[in-house]
Amino acid sequence: EDFRLLHEFPCTGLVDKPFTKALFEKRSMELFGQAVWFAENAELIDQLSEAVLADTRKATELLRNVLNQAPQPLPIIGLGIRRLRARGELDAAETLARKVLGVDPRNVLALMELGKILTARGKYLDALVVLQSANELSPNNLGRLCLMGEVELNLCEPGRAKEYFQQALEIDPAHLEAKAGSELAS
Repeated sequence: EDFRLLHEFPCTGLVDKPFTKALFEKRSMELFGQAVWFAENAELIDQLSEAVLADTRKATELLRNVLNQAPQPLPIIGLGIRRLRARGELDAAETLARKVLGVDPRNVLALMELGKILTARGKYLDALVVLQSANELSPNNLGRLCLMGEVELNLCEPGRAKEYFQQALEIDPAHLEAKAGSELAS
C-alpha cells in the first residue's frame, strides 16, 4: 500500500496500470540493470561495513561513492546497516543509520534500523521516538508495531504496549508475536 517505500529496496519498481509492452520492457530492463549492478558490487556493502568500523572518514568517502554510483544507493546502505547490527556492531550501525538519515530524514528503512539499534542498546525512549516517526511515514508494519509494543513494555507501559499489539492483530489476527505481546501486556 505504501509505494513510497519502493525506493528503499533494491531491484524493485512500480509500473502503473495500464501500461504498454514497451514501458513494461523498459522498466524491466532498468530493474535488471540494478540487479546486475547490485550483484557486481555486493563487495561494496562489505567494504562499507568494514570502513565504518575502521575509519569514519573512509566510511564517509565510501558512502559518498556508493551514493554517486549506485542506481539505488539507500537500499545497499540499509543492507550494510543490517549486517553491522546483526554482527553486534551497534556503534557502527548507528553511525551509518544516522548518516543515511542525514541524507534522507524520511527514510523508513533507516528509521526502523535505528529504532532496532536503540532498542538493543536499551535506549527505549529514543527508540520509541524514532519508531513513531517511521510509523507516521509508513503505518501498519507488523514488525514495527510489535517492536513499538516491546519498547512500551520495557518502559513499563503495558496499556500502550497492548494498543500496538492490538493494531498488529487487526492486520494479522494470527501473528504469533503480536498475540504473545498482547497477552504479556494484559
